Amino acid sequence: RDLVRSRGLGDVYKEGPITVKKALENVDGVKLANVSYDTKLALVTFDDEKASVKALTDATTNAGYPSKKVK
Repeated sequence: RDLVRSRGLGDVYKEGPITVKKALENVDGVKLANVSYDTKLALVTFDDEKASVKALTDATTNAGYPSKKVK
């Protein structure tokens, strides 16, 4: 599991978390993506042989919500 923080999740009338969740779920190898509006965090469970943190952050960035891995 990795935590990914996304900036701007509160923008666009709370639609951000839904958009980020869908973007993450569309990455091959993602098994589960939980996105929190309150904390601006996504907890992602993925197969690291198919996906990477870079693929996850690229997916959210391409959806309009740049993100980075947090510890």
